Amino acid sequence: MRALWPSVVHRPHFAHVPLRRTAERYVQFRDTSTLTSSLDRQRRQVSYLKAFTGKVLQNATGDPAALLSLYQTAQDYIWTNLGFDQFSYLASTMLAKGMTSFDVVTLDGEMGEGETYAEFHLNQDAVYQTVLDTYYAPVDD
Repeated sequence: MRALWPSVVHRPHFAHVPLRRTAERYVQFRDTSTLTSSLDRQRRQVSYLKAFTGKVLQNATGDPAALLSLYQTAQDYIWTNLGFDQFSYLASTMLAKGMTSFDVVTLDGEMGEGETYAEFHLNQDAVYQTVLDTYYAPVDD
């Protein structure tokens, strides 16, 4: 996993983490003294997911059976609510369509301090526009 995030090993809060645990720490770390820490963590998780998916697709091209091996190996290091059938379907569909990456849509808003925890307040107008941009396809009359 070091090849995916070579600079992570050198970050101060990851310095004490053994290399095999670096990716896990990378996606889970949250500095609760920073208001935007959960958003920072979310960005790292998206980065990880995109890099992992890219590696899966790269390794499975020409050998879809490699998906089973990758999935089984990953089970020791990640948690997912996708069963193998769902994982296999998504990966094989992406391969069949020639996809090598995907986009992640993040809803716009601002972090604020709540009584106990940090809170994310959605920008309702931006959410409405995101839904239109993502799901709406104009039709000709």
